[in-house]
Formats: sequence, structure tokens, C-alpha cells
Amino acid sequence: MDYPFYFTWSKQNTDQFIHFKSGSGNTFTTEDGKVITDLCSLTFHAAFGLDDSLIKDKIKAQLDQLPLAFSKAVYPLKENVSKRLVDFIGIPGKIFYTVSGAEAVENALKMARFLKQGNIILSRKSAYHGATLGALSITDDWRVKDHFRIEDQTIHIPEPNEDPSGVKTRELIEKIGPKNIAAFCLEPFTITRENEAPIPPKSWWESIQKLCLEYNIFLIIDEVTCGFYRTGKPFGLQHFDIKPDMICMAKSISGGMIPLGALWTNSKIAKIFDDKVLSFGLTHAAHPLGLAALEGVLDHLTDESFVQNIKKLEQVMIAKMRDFNKLKIVSKTTSLGPLASIKINSNMNWKDFINKGINLYRPKNRIILAPALTYSPEELKKALNKLEEILND
Repeated sequence: MDYPFYFTWSKQNTDQFIHFKSGSGNTFTTEDGKVITDLCSLTFHAAFGLDDSLIKDKIKAQLDQLPLAFSKAVYPLKENVSKRLVDFIGIPGKIFYTVSGAEAVENALKMARFLKQGNIILSRKSAYHGATLGALSITDDWRVKDHFRIEDQTIHIPEPNEDPSGVKTRELIEKIGPKNIAAFCLEPFTITRENEAPIPPKSWWESIQKLCLEYNIFLIIDEVTCGFYRTGKPFGLQHFDIKPDMICMAKSISGGMIPLGALWTNSKIAKIFDDKVLSFGLTHAAHPLGLAALEGVLDHLTDESFVQNIKKLEQVMIAKMRDFNKLKIVSKTTSLGPLASIKINSNMNWKDFINKGINLYRPKNRIILAPALTYSPEELKKALNKLEEILND
């Protein structure tokens, strides 16, 4: 059938789609009545399940109170939620709102280049930062090959396993010239990517931080996937002693209910714009419905019982990874919080798993799991046992 819309990241004559009917809790139903267990928060964004009542109620109430606004508008929700988000990050600063993760990264890159003498961005080869021009230019996976990029303004640094103490990266910076570099843009973890260093050693992050301070280079942390307890902490960077200049956020920030992204900058950067024009902006930035969803997300993640449940989910994931490692089809597992990568030797594609009742992310030779944070430990065990049966079949 020829649909009047595009399927992203795919040939249009693909069969890699489903007729989606409804979602409830941690499952969704297709038009033919098949119930699918969601083990990837759809595509990492439905972190609170498919019909979270708290977030939905916040959005519904906001529709009646103030359904839309514009960038010059100041109102209590915008002030209160922004302050809460800064407090949740735990470092003083200010929020620049976007509508997606790619736009958060894009504006971070623009801001770094705007404030620095140089334009070069240092990034990892094994990373994905988004599909806008700037974000795509610092990415290097299959999605970038056919597109124009600002390649001469991006340089990939050695991978953490190749340069655990940052010696080669220091040599690279000296060769480029520190004044020509605007920023590093890095994900705290690359568990969802194809690489051999998904969890960098602390020594590597220590070296990156030291280089940023020594050479006056901005440190941008892309938390679009890892943020909001996806790795067991509020943000992935909190597993290390990292002091970022900017943090990019999206996906879980609204539980996927409303498109929303955000860029946090530290107070030093924010202060510069007190007397300098911020020549950045988006029509739907800080949309009231997105902020209402964010308020619901923050209510969840500042509830101690909710956080304790996340810790229990992490223990379930750790235990099940040990079980998965015993399967002949599995060669390696990596997990951190409610996020895991399982390397498998199988020709099963995403649709094959869907047909067996499981939704997951299926890049090349591995499967990625990112279950909603609203699972109970018992529900998650049951879902992972179901996946184990499929892999053992």
C-alpha cells in the first residue's frame, strides 16, 4: 500500500512498520489485535509507558488553562518548571527550550561557535546526535552517508578504548590548534551505538574534562537518550565527575507525550547573554503543553518511591543479562540502569520480534532494551523472560 506520508530511516516499500491501534501501560495493540510488549519505550521516548495518567492529566489541565503561548511570554508554569529542571540537573544555569533532541544539539553547537573564536567540534565516531545539519555533521553512522555535512568543521577524536588517558586527544588538539576548537560534543555512554567502548572508563572522562579546562574548550553533553534516569541516575554524566558547559535533553523529558527538547547552559554562559543578543529561537520553544508534560515527568522523578522502583528495575536487568549471556545466540551484554545492549548472532529483524510480541531496537548485530521506568520489577522479569524464550528458540 502506498501511504501519503514517509517512513523515516527506511525505503518506502518496506514492510518494517505496524498498524498501531492503541497503547496502555507497557504494551501496545495492533489493528489485528496483537498485543506487543514494549521493551524499548517505543524509540526511547515513552519512558513512562504509553498512557501515563500523571503526565496526561497535566497536559489536559494545561489545555484548559493556557494551551499555547510565544517566546516572549512569561507565566508561572514556565518559571516554575524551568527552575525545577535546573534544580534536577543540580548545577546552576538556564534553559533554552527546543522541540527535539536534534534541535537541542544544533543550538548547543551554534552557541559554542557563537561564543568561541573557533568553529571545530570534536566528537566520537561512534555516536549519533541528530538529523539536522549541524547535529548530522558531528555524527558518523549509516544515516549520514548520503547527506551534505559540514565535515571540515568536525573532527572525530580517538575512541575511549584507544585513548583511555587522553594522550592522543591532547596531541590532536595541539595539532588542530586549541583556538580553532569550539567544543567537544559527547554522549556520556554509547550503549545504543555500534562500538567497542559503550561505557567509557572514568580516566577517559577525567582527561576530557581536564583538556576542556586547560584549553578553554566547551564541553557539551548529549543526554537525549541517557537523561532522566535512563542509566540509573538523573543524568548519565553523573556517573562521572563531569562539569559540562551545556547539556542537551529530549525524549524522556516529556515522556514522549509532546515533542519537547531543551538545552541547559551553565551560569557563566547565561551571564554573557545578559548584555549580548541571543540570536537563537524557535516558534514552538517552551510550548505550554510540553512544559506541562515536563512537570509531570519531574513529579515522577522527584518521588522517592518512583526512584526506588528504578533501582529495582536496574537489578532485574543485571540479573537477566547474566541469563542472556548463557544463551548460544548471545556473545556479549552491556547494561547500565534500565538500559541494555545484547550482541546476538541472528538474522531476526525488528519486524520478526514484533511478530513474536516484543518491541525493541534492532541495529545490526545487537538488540537494545530501554523499558519504561513505570514497569514493576515483576512485569519486567516477565517481559525479559519472554524475550529470553524467543532468543532461545
